[in-house]
Amino acid sequence: MAPRAFRLFEENQDHITAVILDMTMAVMGGEEALDRIKAIRSGVPVIISTGYGELEAARHFAGKDLAGLLEKPYSVSQLMETIAVVLGRS
Repeated sequence: MAPRAFRLFEENQDHITAVILDMTMAVMGGEEALDRIKAIRSGVPVIISTGYGELEAARHFAGKDLAGLLEKPYSVSQLMETIAVVLGRS
């Protein structure tokens, strides 16, 4: 996640309902990005998107406050279902 993304999140945090992070990103990994996002707004729900599988993601994010997990590849309906569950709309 690029510094600009954190700045945008911080500036707009009251309007952001949830965040979807990829576990691996070019500039920063999902673990570090999650920590930085939670430092800005601890209560925001964060969904991790990963191609590594649930067990690997669980190992990387153990003890972190994750709201959900999306295993790649996923469909639009799986994405929408995960968001609905995370936001309590299911």
